[in-house]
Amino acid sequence: DTTDWVLTETNLTRDTISLWFKKDVPDTITFVVSDNGEVFDTLDLSTVEKSRGRRERRRDKEEEVVKLIAKFGKKTELNKAQRIVFNYPIRDYNLEGSLLVENEDTLVPQFGFIDSIRLVGEFRHEWLENASYFFLVPDSAFFGLGGQSHDTLTHKMRTKAVSDYGNLFINAIVPEPGQNYMVQLLKEDKVIGQEIVTEDSEIAFKFLLPGNYRVKVIFDKNGNETWDTGHYLTGQQPEPVYYFPAEITIRANWDIVEDWAF
Repeated sequence: DTTDWVLTETNLTRDTISLWFKKDVPDTITFVVSDNGEVFDTLDLSTVEKSRGRRERRRDKEEEVVKLIAKFGKKTELNKAQRIVFNYPIRDYNLEGSLLVENEDTLVPQFGFIDSIRLVGEFRHEWLENASYFFLVPDSAFFGLGGQSHDTLTHKMRTKAVSDYGNLFINAIVPEPGQNYMVQLLKEDKVIGQEIVTEDSEIAFKFLLPGNYRVKVIFDKNGNETWDTGHYLTGQQPEPVYYFPAEITIRANWDIVEDWAF
């Protein structure tokens, strides 16, 4: 059982796995690639540098890793939480003494992690438009996996006005009610919003910055809320994907309404 000494992180496309060690590990770790009990490959990974002793290596690593680094997100949007990213998974935290100043009012920030291994957190609040904010987190409020901590954290930000954003409303007409349809909003090929519908619906993408967007729909046939590429050996085809016929231009303080029969 590895759960007591390692954290496993899988990326969004599920093609990369990162391992975070919570405590001392053996000199050699064996990775096994298997499926339904059938082993396809094995890999032995040494955790000790060949030219150095184990104690010397670990002492050097402890001296290198002495600080926890936290970075606040640079973008501030009215409808989104203020994100904070750490360089190590967080083991413990206590936000007593932390402050959120809204214009001239002092508030207690609401905080939570959005991933299972506690690398990314969010300060949540109903932001006012055209308002200034200041975060103050005292030192040693967060502790990393290896006991690392940080100096006092501060962050300033200012929100936009509601009139700085545009909204997109799509009247979606589905071909097969009851089937999952994943409607995604893209900007520069990056998914910035998604809604899942199973019947004719109005889909709203709000608080959009001015610019050009595309909309696509994935016919989620197996209902797992992800796009499946298919399987060559079984002859299974990829799940169908379709794009709205035209690029959509969003302007500040404008609402765009489009009808789309998938």
